[in-house]
Amino acid sequence: AVAMEKATQILSNCNTGAFCPTAIACIDMPEHTSKLLMTEWEHDMEPLANQFLSGRIDGSVVHSIGESLALFSMATVTNPFFNDGIRPLMRSCWPMVKRLFREALSSRQQHDRCKVLMETIGVDGFDQMMENVDRTYMERSVFGHGDAHVFNFLVEQHGATNNDFGRVGLCDWEMSFVGPKGRDGGFFQGFPTACALCFAASGSESKVDNVQKALDQFWSSYSSILIMNGKNEVYLCETYRGFLAWVGLCLFPTYYLMKLFI
Repeated sequence: AVAMEKATQILSNCNTGAFCPTAIACIDMPEHTSKLLMTEWEHDMEPLANQFLSGRIDGSVVHSIGESLALFSMATVTNPFFNDGIRPLMRSCWPMVKRLFREALSSRQQHDRCKVLMETIGVDGFDQMMENVDRTYMERSVFGHGDAHVFNFLVEQHGATNNDFGRVGLCDWEMSFVGPKGRDGGFFQGFPTACALCFAASGSESKVDNVQKALDQFWSSYSSILIMNGKNEVYLCETYRGFLAWVGLCLFPTYYLMKLFI
């Protein structure tokens, strides 16, 4: 009860007029080493992921998100080590990814086009790729949310208001840090790309087109902010390559190896 009261007080102090979560439970985890805080957002908000799952995406929302993430990345970095303590958590995942790669490579139960590509890359090649991932992750170039996937974007449900443009919010900022260019954009595009592949496999061409248009809109809006801030073609290419790299990290280790569809 005391922990619940403290959580409620903290969340209330964070409410500055924007939407804010409400604490609904605070649960002791096994061995009482930590607590699980459960919160509820406003009832008329839903994860942006729902729109990609349905194949019906609000382009104005995607436009706003693209511009906002780009503007955030353009903020002046005064402390390149901001929240640097979060890095070991992410880096601790690399050995697990390598292990899962080896297990999938040696498995006789699964053989598909991805498995053929894995055999071509080989263990040494994949280890080199993961070293490149780690080196890139340790860059301190731009501000980033760090976990900007579409489940962390909250939007008004279709039909919730009569406005042409509803509210958009980005939650779970505990992973924010100064990191590599393109990470936030890649994380944003990971799940939508998976949705497009699933729609294509099921023959839903119109939904594939809708997702593709949304991703094109995202890059158009994101890159326009970079250009407005004086970034040249080299910078744009580096950022887009970062998009592709982090999309790959979502699709392969997270979805294919770990089977975590988030």
